[in-house]
Amino acid sequence: MEELSFIPYSDSRVDFLITTQNNEYIRNTLMSLGANEIKKSGYTAYIWNNRLGDRFLSGLGVLDSKFYLGPRRMNFLPSNFGAGNYVFVDLSSHTALVQPDPFGMNMIYASDEFISNRLHLLALVIKKINIPVSFSSTYNNGGFSFSLNTFDTPIEGVKILPAGARAKILNGKVQIEQVYLKSDFEEKSPTEYWNLIRKGAQEVIDNVTAILDSGLPVVADLSGGRDSRVVFWCIDCFW
Repeated sequence: MEELSFIPYSDSRVDFLITTQNNEYIRNTLMSLGANEIKKSGYTAYIWNNRLGDRFLSGLGVLDSKFYLGPRRMNFLPSNFGAGNYVFVDLSSHTALVQPDPFGMNMIYASDEFISNRLHLLALVIKKINIPVSFSSTYNNGGFSFSLNTFDTPIEGVKILPAGARAKILNGKVQIEQVYLKSDFEEKSPTEYWNLIRKGAQEVIDNVTAILDSGLPVVADLSGGRDSRVVFWCIDCFW
């Protein structure tokens, strides 16, 4: 693994690793790969961009009804994290917040001492391979509902952050918080389901509007999948 060259992201994403360890080996390893160091009380962040500051977006998506393209500095803390493929990072004086998009499209990895969006970086600093998982086919993405078969990774102690979760460093410790409520998964009445369909259709409309109003070049793609047909049917019914 040490001989495998690390190539940073060069698209809308930016690499980062946050750790509670104050370790010279970690610092030297990541700085030699081009990271910029941000030291806080209880943790240290390494970011492969020196212009993002303490609060930034990696990826792209809709936050507070506006479309943003990363990597970019953010001057506010969003109250509504919408659709997209992104992770929002806030590095305050004593607390680090790593908030992925609601569906976990932008994969985040966490352990008791690390949070990162690159498994390669974690492999370089942890240097411990989980042999059983490495040789297990269950690590591969599953075909059923396009879901993961496991949250384990080949790196010892590192797991994939589940969709709907966020990672924090608070009081020098990594904490995983589940955003979804139990009620989100309970059976609902037909009226409640129709209200959710209306809400979903309006969300699609709002997201398209946010993208069109962003001032960025827009490319439209119409797929033939079943999900797309359901979405367009909802919009046709409620627009």
